[in-house]
This record gives sequence, C-alpha cells and structure tokens, in this order.
Amino acid sequence: MPSLRTEGLELKRDGDLIVQRGLEDSNQWVQVKLPALVTVTGHINHPRYPSLYNVADSCDDAKIKIWTAKDLQLPQAMLGLGASPTTVKKIFEPDRKMKGEMIPGDERQMSEALITKLKEMHVI
Repeated sequence: MPSLRTEGLELKRDGDLIVQRGLEDSNQWVQVKLPALVTVTGHINHPRYPSLYNVADSCDDAKIKIWTAKDLQLPQAMLGLGASPTTVKKIFEPDRKMKGEMIPGDERQMSEALITKLKEMHVI
C-alpha cells in the first residue's frame, strides 16, 4: 500500500488520488491508486472566515432554541450553585495603578540597568 505525507489532496473521478507533497524547496504532485495511506501536515486546513452577513444571520433569534431544565428533565440537584463543582473565594477588581519606570541612557546603559533591576527582583 502506498504511503505519502501531504499538504493537499484531490480525488479524481476514476478513484485515483492526487497528492501534493511538500519538498524542501518545491511541491510535488503525485498520483496514487487507492487504497493508499495518507498523512497530512498542518497546512492542509486553511479556515475560511465567515462574512459579516453570515455571522449576523447565524445569530438570528428564530434559529436559537432555548432549553429549560424542564425541557431537559433535569432534577433540581443538578442545577444552580449547589450542583457547581467550583466555589468563588473572592471577587475583586485588580489594582489599576501603573507602576512603570523610565530608564534613562543609551541602549547599553538602559539594558544594564534593566538587568540589574530584574536580578534585584530575582526574576533572572
């Protein structure tokens, strides 16, 4: 059975498979008879981004089915805070004060000062 690593595929009507193989400096198209073992690289999938119209159309309220606990026939023990496997310890807003410092000098002086500060903070 033929074995190929590929970046692109094309199936012909007569049942043959045309495979694009990536070489160091070029690509090579190879035709193989089926059955064949084909492995693919990450380049085979290039996702297409939807248009704004399609995104808006998919958010149409008529297409979204809202299911309730009653629709799913779930017991109360499986709902709400009591059924949650997590707990919230603390809710807070982070401190938004900027703690920046400008280091004067040329590139060498600034880099030396930055390295000294990072060593003092035990980052490096």
